Amino acid sequence: MSNEERLSLNNYLEDLYQAMQIGDIVFEAKDSFELYNLINEMLEENKKYKEVIDNLKDKLMEYFEVGRDSYFYVLTRDKSAFDYGTMYFDDFIEFSEEQVDDIIGFLKEVEHE
Repeated sequence: MSNEERLSLNNYLEDLYQAMQIGDIVFEAKDSFELYNLINEMLEENKKYKEVIDNLKDKLMEYFEVGRDSYFYVLTRDKSAFDYGTMYFDDFIEFSEEQVDDIIGFLKEVEHE
């Protein structure tokens, strides 16, 4: 499930959960209670998942020192270019939050395979 799908589902579940709390949606008592609990569990699971991802991002940002006074660069070419003397400064890009987001996106894809 993509982040957008997860967010959309989470928003839908929160709306449904609130509607059930104020009585806008009426089910049989047993079904209502089971659905209420199921939605609550799913919302909690999404919160935990988001917390894990946020924590992972913070740790990666700290490890690669993104946003600090030191720099971490990514080589955008094959390193054999060093052997031929064709490597230039513009062959490197500064490692940033965007690369951290790419790593997290990759890990999410692997999780769903």
